[in-house]
Amino acid sequence: LLGPAGAAGWKERMPLLRDCMDRRPHSSCSLSCQQLGGATSFVPSDHTSFHHRDAVWKPWITAGWVAGDLAMRQRSLQWLEELWSVLQPLCPGVHLAQLHDHLPFHQRELEQAFGGWLPGLKALKQKVDPAGNLPPL
Repeated sequence: LLGPAGAAGWKERMPLLRDCMDRRPHSSCSLSCQQLGGATSFVPSDHTSFHHRDAVWKPWITAGWVAGDLAMRQRSLQWLEELWSVLQPLCPGVHLAQLHDHLPFHQRELEQAFGGWLPGLKALKQKVDPAGNLPPL
């Protein structure tokens, strides 16, 4: 997720965020934040596939579970998606540091991360990686 500057909307979101955090299914489930901005805003948003140039911070949601516990994995991923839905109205963009092609929301992440750049990126990937050695887009 990526969010622009401004505090509008956060007051009503905070109780929802607290509730999600109180119900996290495992102690390794977390919400962190990275700051963005500065030089990233100097490049016009239509010049690169990172088009969220107005973003100044990035919420980072981590879902964790006990290895091999498929029920906890499912609960943790549901928790992640619930927390994501609370943040989504204020943080409509996505920055992908890694691809999650094994998760059900992978396509949504790609669309929110790359927007109109995605078809061209898929074509470029097909051209330079026809054997599919890199993770799928």
